[in-house]
Amino acid sequence: MDQAQALTGLTWNDAAYLLPEMTLVAMAIIITLLDLAVPSRYSRSFTGWLSLAGVVLSLFFVVLQMIAMNPLDGSPGTEVVRLLGDSYRVDDLGNILKIVLLTASALIILMGIQSVNRDDAIADKGEVYTLLLPAAAGALLLS
Repeated sequence: MDQAQALTGLTWNDAAYLLPEMTLVAMAIIITLLDLAVPSRYSRSFTGWLSLAGVVLSLFFVVLQMIAMNPLDGSPGTEVVRLLGDSYRVDDLGNILKIVLLTASALIILMGIQSVNRDDAIADKGEVYTLLLPAAAGALLLS
C-alpha cells in the first residue's frame, strides 16, 4: 500500500466493513429515541429485545465478513482489509474476537432482560441497553 492510498478517506465500499459497529451505534440511537418517545405509562421491556436484535444483526454481518474472507467452496477469499491508514483492519483474528464479544453481549442482554424488568428500583430501563451497545461497538473497534 503506497502513501497516497493509505491517506485516502473512507469510501462507501470501505464503510461496508464497518457495518457491525455502525449497526450497534444505530440501534443505541434508536433505543434512546424510542425510550424518550414512549410515555411512562407503557412498558419499556421492548428495549431489551430490540438491543438483542441489534447484537444479532451485527453478529450476522461479522459472519458474512468471515465467509467473504474464507469462502466455503475453497475458492480464494479476500485479503486482509486495511482502512484509514492501516489503523483499522478486518482479518480472521479480529472477526473471531468480534464473534466472542457479540456472543457475550447477547448473553448479557438475555440475562439482563428479566432482571431489569423485575427490578423496580431501575426507573429508566432503556438506559441499560443504551450504555451497553456503544460499549460493545467500542470493543469491536478495538478487536
